[in-house]
Amino acid sequence: MQIQVNWKTILLCLVLFSGMLSVLIFSKNKQTFRSRANGTVVLRLIPGTVTSRVGETFSLAVLLDTKEDTVAAVDLVVAYDEAVIHAVGTNPSEQFPVVLIPGSVGGGKVHVVLGTDPASPQRGAVPVATLRFEALRKGVTTIATTNQSAVAAVGKSDNVLSQTYPATVTIPSLNQTARRLPSSSPSPIPDGFLQKKIPRPQRVTPTLFPYQNDRIPTPPKSPFPAWLDAIFQAIANLVCRVAPCGQ
Repeated sequence: MQIQVNWKTILLCLVLFSGMLSVLIFSKNKQTFRSRANGTVVLRLIPGTVTSRVGETFSLAVLLDTKEDTVAAVDLVVAYDEAVIHAVGTNPSEQFPVVLIPGSVGGGKVHVVLGTDPASPQRGAVPVATLRFEALRKGVTTIATTNQSAVAAVGKSDNVLSQTYPATVTIPSLNQTARRLPSSSPSPIPDGFLQKKIPRPQRVTPTLFPYQNDRIPTPPKSPFPAWLDAIFQAIANLVCRVAPCGQ
């Protein structure tokens, strides 16, 4: 009798077994697992800079970049200054829905262990969880992933976490306000200025400079009779027609 082999079913079983084995090794051998970190996976808290106010709640996303690995679980330990901020809680992402160890807060640390669906290990840049904090007092503080954190990859028994990036939180004081810009409205006019009378400009009529003795000089009277002067003038006019006379 010939037996038909379903290779797809066998391959799926191998993937499920590999993922479950990685999670099992990850959860039972944490100390040995953390001490042999030699992978390329990066954990990053985003946004990298946060500004909040006293009494407000803000969130940070934990982003995982698997690089060349396929990740099955994340043991996340985040440290913070509990004198400045307070950890409210954690929410797992859709990519890491399996809660292997429930989240705990206190003592300046947040600890949670999350796993993927055994049939869907994660590869690439994927979110792991969301962390929520409350601002308690003014100051600048850092929230960072500690070296106790670890990442399990399919087919590997070592901690593949290689690098982490923290977030900086700035909380201004309550009485710190933004600087006000100068008003664009005109300045008020002093009362004394309104009481003063501004002299009106006087109208000036220009006058011509008077001619000396106010009289126009007349040419001297000819000693000849008028009829003789007329003859002389006629001769002069005739000469000027022939040859131009000077003015």
